[in-house]
Amino acid sequence: MPIFFWKKNRLIDEFAQHLADELYSNIQPAVAATFFDDQAALIDNKTRKKDQQLHQKVIRSLNSVILQIQHFRELHSLGIYGKARLHMTFTERLKELGYSANIAANALRFFRQISKLQIIPSLTQLSS
Repeated sequence: MPIFFWKKNRLIDEFAQHLADELYSNIQPAVAATFFDDQAALIDNKTRKKDQQLHQKVIRSLNSVILQIQHFRELHSLGIYGKARLHMTFTERLKELGYSANIAANALRFFRQISKLQIIPSLTQLSS
């Protein structure tokens, strides 16, 4: 492990902010809140179909974020401090963009999943 691990801080910060901005462009905070809180009322078939399409869009966007994080971690071999900095910068940027603290906390859960498993979580794990 290199002793000067903080030299990657600028790179990590730029990547995390870019990733949060990209997530924001694909999933607005209100849509993310509906997805994570699961309080969308399914009234009729039109609403149900629209909610399913929205659900799939959120899952695709989250999978894209997870893949990009995995690739970045493999490419730059982040240590413990780098992983923590990536997470903190990402969640701070999400909060700046208007996402709730609950959604930012769920980002931590996704980071932990990919840190432990080193694979992409299944769709059922993402939606629970």
